[in-house]
Amino acid sequence: MIKQLTKLANHLDSKGLSKEADYLDAVIRKIADTTPAGLAYILNQMFKGSRHDGDEVRKQHVSSLKAVAGKHKDYTVISFTIDSLEQYYAFSGAKYNGPHGNGLLLNIEGKMQNDIGGWQYEAGTDLLSIGKDSQFPFVVRFFYSESHGAKK
Repeated sequence: MIKQLTKLANHLDSKGLSKEADYLDAVIRKIADTTPAGLAYILNQMFKGSRHDGDEVRKQHVSSLKAVAGKHKDYTVISFTIDSLEQYYAFSGAKYNGPHGNGLLLNIEGKMQNDIGGWQYEAGTDLLSIGKDSQFPFVVRFFYSESHGAKK
């Protein structure tokens, strides 16, 4: 559903109906904030919209990141892979338009470590632990389980 709404918002934007497209974007964010798959969508939008002060190589490094949500028996994991130290530096130095502004850790870890909808945060990668001594590719993961009593 989010994918179809995004296509509609893009279509409205292309027709010059930016007010309507912005409203639909707000609806999409509200829906996306309630599921791990929706949170992966928000991360991908942040990656694509990242700013790098005109450095196109760094922008390409971050734009190529792809967050995915995978459902397992007892939990869901949101993950993305950082392939190189250069991509990590681009990722960590970018400016993001996210729910909490430009702060990368606030947007990713802060958002992911809170319960979302019927999902409860369990564990995840400490983004501050990534550095020049890390082995790449490096998979960043955040784990969620369904909260007790959550509607399915």
